Amino acid sequence: MTLDKPVAVVMTCTSCNSEYPDGTFSCPRCGTDLVAQSDPLVGTLFDRRYQILERIGKGGMGVVYKAHHKDIDQVVAIKILYKQYSTDQASIDRFKQEANTLVALKHPNILIVHDFGMTPEEQPFLIMEYLEGTTLAEFLEQHGRMPIERALNVFVQACDGLAHAHEKGVIHRDLKPGNLMLIKEPGKREEVKIVDFGIAKIKPRDGKEPQNLTKAGEIFGSPLYMSPEQCQGKSLDERSDIYSFGCVIYETLTSMPPLMGINSFETMTKHVNELPLPMRGAAPELAIPDLIDAAVIKSMSKDPAKRQHSVKELKKDLVDGARSSAIYFETEDKPYMPKSFATGQFDAVASADSDPDLDRYTAKEQHEKDKKEKEELQKLVEDAVLLAQKQDTRTKELRQMLIVFYCLLGFLVFGGFIYFTMPGPKEDPAPNWQKQAWRWAMDAGDKSAQIGQFDEAIADYRKAEKIGQEMGPIYDKQIKALLQLLLVYKKLNNAEGIKDVQKNLFLDLSEREKRLYGEDTPDLNEVRDLDGGLISAGIINPQNLDPALADRYSHTLIENAKECYDKKKYKKAESWLRSAIDLEERAHGQSKGELTKTARDFADRATPEERAHMQGIDELIKRAEAAEAGK
Repeated sequence: MTLDKPVAVVMTCTSCNSEYPDGTFSCPRCGTDLVAQSDPLVGTLFDRRYQILERIGKGGMGVVYKAHHKDIDQVVAIKILYKQYSTDQASIDRFKQEANTLVALKHPNILIVHDFGMTPEEQPFLIMEYLEGTTLAEFLEQHGRMPIERALNVFVQACDGLAHAHEKGVIHRDLKPGNLMLIKEPGKREEVKIVDFGIAKIKPRDGKEPQNLTKAGEIFGSPLYMSPEQCQGKSLDERSDIYSFGCVIYETLTSMPPLMGINSFETMTKHVNELPLPMRGAAPELAIPDLIDAAVIKSMSKDPAKRQHSVKELKKDLVDGARSSAIYFETEDKPYMPKSFATGQFDAVASADSDPDLDRYTAKEQHEKDKKEKEELQKLVEDAVLLAQKQDTRTKELRQMLIVFYCLLGFLVFGGFIYFTMPGPKEDPAPNWQKQAWRWAMDAGDKSAQIGQFDEAIADYRKAEKIGQEMGPIYDKQIKALLQLLLVYKKLNNAEGIKDVQKNLFLDLSEREKRLYGEDTPDLNEVRDLDGGLISAGIINPQNLDPALADRYSHTLIENAKECYDKKKYKKAESWLRSAIDLEERAHGQSKGELTKTARDFADRATPEERAHMQGIDELIKRAEAAEAGK
């Protein structure tokens, strides 16, 4: 079999192997970038019976394929749960509930499910009838709104299908334009199919309570079409579907939702607290009949008791509004024939066969009834418009206050973010958050040490040491944290801790010296301050300086001085040499003549101009000789 369309693309996570529909670019589970891959099912034989032709749809829970039954020449749709939900028992239960629900619902206006099963990879799937058409949502996206004659045909059929579901104890809970399929075959009237019963609620029947797949207060649905009680997570009945269907009718006829906020939360809040404008107020340019407008506004009452008590009652209100407004639309067998007026008197032009309700009222009684309903509607619309205007004014004021509040909050958050993340000047480039974190750790260690909580102090100083290490040797933060840590270990007489700290201190000193003397003019005060801290801590002093370590350290300083001298950085070379002499004076001549030799070599090689940059070289030679002699 050849494929007429390109192979579908599926987005796959390389970390957790989850699959997502095309258009998703990062994994919601682990954040890994998704990779586009050809759908492996397209072109294969599924469940040994169905040839997968193409991917035709996708949603939040599963993907839908068009397939051909190889034995009975039947085209079907196969819905398969995404792999990432296959291990989630709640998702599997909802999928099974959708299958059981649809199998139990046998109606021309509800999608038919043929079978349910599990793939070898334990992914649940549904075998459904294949619908070739468009959703009401797609139609509205392309055309904006639907003509009222065609829309009434859609509404009446949807009411029939929904009424059947309610009779079976099924509440859809997610009625929206995207779940109404429009199917038009040549020579036949347009048909409507209600789809996606994945979050439907099954009411108790015969005293048996069905499995509850949602927790108390858990909210499912589409915010633009959710009833107030659904937005609040309350218990739902058929009247919640009536509210949602009223929202669908409103949007279909006016091209706009009845209530919509800037986000889902605000939209749900509006459904709970605000009244929508009548359709004639929202779209005054459209000739929407009064009775139909009133029926829709009634279906969206905040109090469920004030809505129509059943979908059949809502259907009757829509049909009565159409008949009273001379609107023709198709039904299952014949058009609804409107009633007309002649010379101010009601005259029934349709026969009893075409209008079965004519025998219930005389022409005069019907005329009086319509007149009274129109007056009540007019008052209802006027009250609704007035209330909506007041609410709109309050909403605008509240929105303005919220905008000012969010602007101030955003400014503070942004300012704080800039302050804590912006790097410092060239000589102090670490970000403020890192400096502040080091200060907090050091302060916490100091406070713990003062009150004798030495274990906590050690942990805080270790944290400060780690932060200082991340900041780098330019700051000496690690050394300062290690010094405080060393004092704590000395107070505890912890020889192992003292040895470990001393080792880490010496490893970091050469990097510090490079920073001080390798690029910039040395800050001798800083050197003395830090060395003073080292001496007071017992790290550097004439009595306990390790000779081998002093020799290695002195040799490093001398090599740095030679390197700077060769690069004609004479002042820096003199600074490195001075630092080496300082160490030699403490180490009692560990350089074995290398220091004096280097100082004399600098003096001998220097030209008069170069000597001008090394004015202290003669003094350094004398100090080097004395240091190496151990004086």
